[in-house]
Amino acid sequence: MGGGEVARCVSRHAGKGVAKAALVSSVVPFMLKTADNPEGTAPSVFDAMTKGMTEDRARFFGSFFKDFFGIGVLSHAVSDERLQWARNVSMQAGLNATLGCARSFATTDFRPDMAAFKVPTLIIHGTDDKTVPIAAAGRAAAKGIAGSTLIEYEDAPHGLFATHKARLTKDLLTLLREQPSSSGALRTGPKALVPTKGPMPLILWRCQTSQHVQPWLPLPWGRPFFWARARRQARLPSATARHWHARCPATASIPSVRAAWPR
Repeated sequence: MGGGEVARCVSRHAGKGVAKAALVSSVVPFMLKTADNPEGTAPSVFDAMTKGMTEDRARFFGSFFKDFFGIGVLSHAVSDERLQWARNVSMQAGLNATLGCARSFATTDFRPDMAAFKVPTLIIHGTDDKTVPIAAAGRAAAKGIAGSTLIEYEDAPHGLFATHKARLTKDLLTLLREQPSSSGALRTGPKALVPTKGPMPLILWRCQTSQHVQPWLPLPWGRPFFWARARRQARLPSATARHWHARCPATASIPSVRAAWPR
């Protein structure tokens, strides 16, 4: 969902003001299996999801989040408390909105939007993602977005923001430190996060609570949706503390990360 919003934002506005993008466990470019998208997920899978949510959402989410976080007989990457928390948050949404969300991420074709990505784009996806399989998502996006970088997390599930948070933090900070050189290549440096000229970069998170954000760049608020802007005086200290301005409308969504465009 969040990755699709990034793709549409970039294509509808011709990439205006966009500096970098990160697609984490994203549905981009197209999830549904069709004649011209053989790697996609069969429609019957989404029909079963719709039936399960319609009949008993609580029971459906009980099994859904086990796949989401990669829970198995020999694997328990997150706590029972996190599983319960995820179910509780999902149950707060209305049935109609939940079904509409599932329909949107299953059937929306973002392939025409891929050509609009003209900035450094980092794609992160788990090889064991059962919610959004990597073949039709991360790997296909890497082929469709020129100059993008794909990092595959071996055996990682869809919810890698929780199961692989330390590695994700490192990879996202590396992206933020990179900036184009005069030759067009990327370079890294301690001043790459905040430019000295031009508009201020905006780092946009869309997440269910600040628990998703804090492992990446801590924010002292507990709201579900963040618009956060680094101050010009921000530096890249070894500690993880940053200074941010934020607005917090009460809107929850599937977790994802986008970085960075001017506000």
